[in-house]
Amino acid sequence: MKKKLLFLLFFCSLFLIFVYKQHLSSKKISKTRIALGTFIEISLEGNPKRIDKYIDTCFEIIEDLQHKLGYQNPKSDLSFINGCQKAPITPEIFSLLDFCQEFYLLSEKRFDPTVGALIDLWDFTKKRVPTPAKIKQAQKICGLEKVKYDTLMLIKPKNLKIHLGGVAKGFIMQKVCDYLQEKKIKSGYINAGGDISIFGNEYKQIGIAHPRQKEKLIDTIQIKTGAVVTSGDYERFFVKNGKRYHHIIDPISGYPSENCVSVTVVDSSILRADALATAYFLMPVEEAILMANRRNRRKSAVLIYYLDHEGALQSRESCEFAQYRMKKR
Repeated sequence: MKKKLLFLLFFCSLFLIFVYKQHLSSKKISKTRIALGTFIEISLEGNPKRIDKYIDTCFEIIEDLQHKLGYQNPKSDLSFINGCQKAPITPEIFSLLDFCQEFYLLSEKRFDPTVGALIDLWDFTKKRVPTPAKIKQAQKICGLEKVKYDTLMLIKPKNLKIHLGGVAKGFIMQKVCDYLQEKKIKSGYINAGGDISIFGNEYKQIGIAHPRQKEKLIDTIQIKTGAVVTSGDYERFFVKNGKRYHHIIDPISGYPSENCVSVTVVDSSILRADALATAYFLMPVEEAILMANRRNRRKSAVLIYYLDHEGALQSRESCEFAQYRMKKR
């Protein structure tokens, strides 16, 4: 009996030492840097030495892909392709164009990665509104069906410009998430200017910005694992002659979309959430909700804020969104 008691005490001591060492070897580390035109915070939990190295590698991945996909960077792979009618295609641009095909068709060509010529007409620093004639001319150039490509080569009209602003950030963040998954990171988050990817066992609260009242939240949700992305007309805009112009351009009208003021998407993939947030924003509200409800099997949900005919803020949400509402756990 005495031997059994000693053995039990010895076993308990070993267990406590193991737990204590595990506690010491696990730490939460956060780093913030400026990239992709915003602040990016990466916070991970695990072995301090490994986590520190992993975070640095994440920022290296971001920097590398930003250099390759930057629309304004004259030395990027994307700028090289935009300057040619026929050019070798990189794996990243091939993957993105292939990915965009689905959303281009689902949104009835509103989610279009070939709107560079149209976007170039707008200047949000100088508050420049292009003439209707220039808009019509640029619209004729756009259209994903005009781009022919395979894994080796891309062919397009001379003046057509590929602009990946609606999906590039999500693509880059997805690559970071894939890397962390390979490293078996089980707890942490990435916040890229409001585009958030979370992984872990605890619920985390995420606030949704009020589209018309700065620094105020209009809603709060909570998730354990997944991505939350919000697109809004309040991120980059100017007011001229009493009219509000924002940066999410509808290629069908040639002007900023007037369907919504804020769209929040929850999805298992930050790449898909980023694309859907833009696609839904460009679609009429009812069409966006119908499309989101058809995608319920993929655990994707959307919350849309829009202005009614009297200018009052209204909201609609897909069936799946209710599960992310704040509840007592």
